[in-house]
Amino acid sequence: MTVQLSRGSSSRDGPDMTIVHQEDLTVPFTLGGSAAVQLQVAVSASYLTTISWSLFGRAYSFNVHDWRSGNINQLCSRFHKYAPRDQQVYGYIEEDTETGAVTPHINQVQKVNIVRQAVFDIFKTLELILQVHGRAILDYATWYRENNKDKEAYADYITLVTCHHIVHVNFLAPSIQWTLVKFSG
Repeated sequence: MTVQLSRGSSSRDGPDMTIVHQEDLTVPFTLGGSAAVQLQVAVSASYLTTISWSLFGRAYSFNVHDWRSGNINQLCSRFHKYAPRDQQVYGYIEEDTETGAVTPHINQVQKVNIVRQAVFDIFKTLELILQVHGRAILDYATWYRENNKDKEAYADYITLVTCHHIVHVNFLAPSIQWTLVKFSG
């Protein structure tokens, strides 16, 4: 799928505020009887990506800062090393066999396509973690973040980003109002 870019804000707002891509996506999400989840995705000129959606009556928003500015090239490199990709849609990387230096050949539209695929991959990972760990999803996400910080592979990286945001938004945590209990002597 090719993504068309559209300018949102003026350039004086800065790269984090200028939206270069915005769309509603439908992702499969079969837990809880849902057949799909509707995502609202916005990608800024710096590749700051905001993903908003509702699940089980609660609104959530992941603000993915990991891809901002220079880090977008790391995402692109991991993405291309993970699996063969359509060069028209995602561009390509060249790796120097002697030095190991990576040169990306990826334009802005192709970078947005990579971010868009990464959003799908985050939600695939979210569903898998939820299927395996159920109500312990926050505990798992916290454990994963603490024990898998230095992974370079795309799959590990997407899992780390997913777990970070699960913890950050307190995903599927119960909404409990506690009755205050005090010692009364």
